[in-house]
Amino acid sequence: MGNDPLNLDPLWPVLRDTSRSFYWTLRVLPKTVRPQIGLAYLLARASHLISAEFHVVVRRARLPVLQWRVMAALADGQALSVGEVAAIVLTPQSTLTRVAERMVKAGWLQRANDAADRRITRIRLTAAGLALARKLVQQAGEHEAAVLATVSAADAATLKRILRRLIDRHAVPDQG
Repeated sequence: MGNDPLNLDPLWPVLRDTSRSFYWTLRVLPKTVRPQIGLAYLLARASHLISAEFHVVVRRARLPVLQWRVMAALADGQALSVGEVAAIVLTPQSTLTRVAERMVKAGWLQRANDAADRRITRIRLTAAGLALARKLVQQAGEHEAAVLATVSAADAATLKRILRRLIDRHAVPDQG
């Protein structure tokens, strides 16, 4: 392994656990482009791995992942517009409208027109939806604590602070 030519590439520590096809795709990119893709890849890979672990819990609750995300967004009991929830759960509003309809039929959500603007539909969790959401949010918190148990509290706080800064810096301003 020490003489492996892949180990000579500075990207190797980042990519050693990725698929060979992804590694070779990055390897042919110009060296000036690699660091940006390296960061994006690391962020995506960490998100994918950590989320996939928790999605096992979500599936045990017999809930599709997108419905879990909707529940998490509404777990404080407040009503939000469909557009606001779509933005939070990172899905198109049209997709969220269909998901919300299924959740209404399942008894997890209730819909109401906005008092000030009847064109806006607000959604909130029902009592049953809120009970399940709160249980899953608690389990999500336990999962996050387990994930972060391998780093110091200071490093975890720094990581979150940096990620929030990156999100704030690159978020698209609200068009509404």
